[in-house]
Amino acid sequence: MEFLHRNPFVRLLLPFMAGILAGNSLALPKWFLWFLAVAIILLLLAHCIVIVRKIPFYRFRWLFGCAIFLFFSGLGIVLTDQAKRQTKVDFLNVERTFYVEITDRPEEKPRSVLCRFNVICMYDSAIAYPTKGQAIAYLQKDSASLALRRGDRLLVSTTFEVPVSNNNPEGFNYPQYLQRQGIAATAYVPNGKWKTAGRNDRFSIMDLAERCQQYLLSIYKKYDIYKDNFGVLAALTLGYKESLSPDIRQSFSATGAMHILAVSGLHTGIIFVVLNWIFSLLIGRFKQLQGLQTILIITCLWSYAFITGLSPSVLRATIMFSFVRIGMSLKRSSQIYNTIAVSAFLLLLHNPFLLFNVGFQLSYSAVIAIIMFQPPMARLLYIKNKPLRWLWDLLCVSVAAQIGTAPWTLHYFHQFSNYFLLTNILAIPMASIIIYTAVTLLVVSPIEILGKIIAGLLNAELTFLNTGIRFIEKLPYATSEIWISSLQIALLFGGITLITAYFYRKKAAFLISALSCILLFFISSLYRQCENFTTNRLIVYADNRSDIIQSTHYRETDIYTDSVEQALYQSKSFRLKYNLENPQIFLLDNQLGSARLHGFIFDNQRFLLLRDTLLYRKTSQQPLQVDYVLVGDIGKTRPAEIFQHVQPKHLIVLNTCPFWKTDELKFLCQENEISFWDTNVQGAWILEQKNSLPRPDNHR
Repeated sequence: MEFLHRNPFVRLLLPFMAGILAGNSLALPKWFLWFLAVAIILLLLAHCIVIVRKIPFYRFRWLFGCAIFLFFSGLGIVLTDQAKRQTKVDFLNVERTFYVEITDRPEEKPRSVLCRFNVICMYDSAIAYPTKGQAIAYLQKDSASLALRRGDRLLVSTTFEVPVSNNNPEGFNYPQYLQRQGIAATAYVPNGKWKTAGRNDRFSIMDLAERCQQYLLSIYKKYDIYKDNFGVLAALTLGYKESLSPDIRQSFSATGAMHILAVSGLHTGIIFVVLNWIFSLLIGRFKQLQGLQTILIITCLWSYAFITGLSPSVLRATIMFSFVRIGMSLKRSSQIYNTIAVSAFLLLLHNPFLLFNVGFQLSYSAVIAIIMFQPPMARLLYIKNKPLRWLWDLLCVSVAAQIGTAPWTLHYFHQFSNYFLLTNILAIPMASIIIYTAVTLLVVSPIEILGKIIAGLLNAELTFLNTGIRFIEKLPYATSEIWISSLQIALLFGGITLITAYFYRKKAAFLISALSCILLFFISSLYRQCENFTTNRLIVYADNRSDIIQSTHYRETDIYTDSVEQALYQSKSFRLKYNLENPQIFLLDNQLGSARLHGFIFDNQRFLLLRDTLLYRKTSQQPLQVDYVLVGDIGKTRPAEIFQHVQPKHLIVLNTCPFWKTDELKFLCQENEISFWDTNVQGAWILEQKNSLPRPDNHR
């Protein structure tokens, strides 16, 4: 309680976050908000009665506290509900011409250009119907689509649809991700179905920020910062990640150094230190200019935030350092937890869905963990030698940050970097040096001779960093792959918090509770592993690029597919969750060594897989009786031909089957009273077999 009294904004942030969680997870009726409003009014009236009648306030202080808790919880629910409503639009599933404006920088993809639209109106014949809502569209890539910019207005002829989840086990929930980004619908627009229709020339801070960013990137290119060095430098200093190659992304991710490529509190802190040093030299001696110094530093910080795209982590850090700088100018020490709570509250007030943003979660967890754990860890060992003491402090910071971010990293990315200490000893100092050198390059860039000298030094620093990261990646056992659930995240953070409370308060109850959390964590993992011994599964994945069929028995896995890369990608999270062994892959192609799988048995049920031209122009005396038919890309085979040869009880259509054939198959199944499953609409299909006996021979 003492902590909450010293940090009052934490007391407001906690119920606000609880309201956001409730509004996102629960379908609360309208009367619930009225109930909250009445409860708040009654509590405040009771509080007023206590004051008027001079009843001892201490005994009834909880009345006002409960009212404040309910108010901010209700505020979180209301804002989350409003954010959800903004993703509901009235222009879905109809092919029309839409007047749209590009609201973000178009992103180049391998075969398309991704554009985020504000849909202004919809044309039906010659009548324009105003619309509201955000959508994304994939424009077929060509020179015209690559030339599009933020603010361009287009006429597009397409059909916007609600994104459908593939429901693959432990797969990425794409519709939910888009909803939390404020996106209501998606579409694909081929060439000839769109044209430019003007431009929004109103002043935009985001446009200005983007132009500044592009200007700074052009300086890097001018001085021959090349290939991976350019990608790392652009990401590290400006938050521009489009030039990062897949290889360098993988290297930084596997070694736990990806955080230095995501512009965050580390980078903002370095800029803050540089600005304090520069302005202290220039005007620090004049006490009457302290206010001007603070204004200039805060202005520069926010300018840096704009240039880097106003990411949540940079916003949080910029707000926090702004408060710190104001406290410094007023000669007041700010409570760091209160400052962090203020920045989080302001960000969530603007967009409650930021609470579910991975970067937001990682950033706040890392900062809080560093503040909480680094000082006591640093005091464990006193070192007189300054370089060694600096190294020890760096190790303490790395361990503290890892404690705060490890649960999120395991949950979202399913990997832990075993050499994170070694990585941070290299990456953090080099990131600081590179940022300082990059700032110097930007300052001296008008002087070409100095620019070339600094650019040469910068290239050497970046090469050293990239080489070191790749070396660490290739060390044995560089990463461990682990899967944890949302419940286990809560148990881990609960255990960490309770252990911390025990060391501060020395109460046995905290230690017992922490050990209980750890025990429950391992029990949940053990329960999940026990499922492997009681349940076999057959999974037909929803994937637009390939057919993927997976069967599991205990820890053994067989996968039938025509794309090994896609199969391993789609099944990875599921295999990690149940700690399955490396799968045995069977190719479905006609290549040498591939499996010619047409039929198999699972759970005493007969399955038939139809692909290519297996039934094309074939004849049969009577239909084959099977339980399930799986239909992929059947080539020239007509849907009606399937029922001439096969009589199934259930029919499952894979994503690779053309849409028009899927529609005809659905109609034929309705006529013949056959159950129908479309993985493109309904997602992955899963059959579970309980209490299995020794593994049957599925290869038939």
